[in-house]
Amino acid sequence: MANREIVMTEWKSGTYGCIGIVLVKTSVGKFRAYIGIAPNTGGGPDEDAENIADWGSKLNFREAQAFFPLYLKEKEDYVS
Repeated sequence: MANREIVMTEWKSGTYGCIGIVLVKTSVGKFRAYIGIAPNTGGGPDEDAENIADWGSKLNFREAQAFFPLYLKEKEDYVS
């Protein structure tokens, strides 16, 4: 959808399927993270990560930092 690059994805197994936390780098070089449930369409993890990046819920900086501490050191590098 948007002009962005998926940098990393964390997957957690849940009762209702896999939960993905996706870290993307925006077109202006800042990070943003999304969380969502992977759709059960059989598309694979890359397609699921794209879907979460397009439609998932945004995480604030502290929440995102808990999953991606190596990428998110400064709040100024993150878009809420």
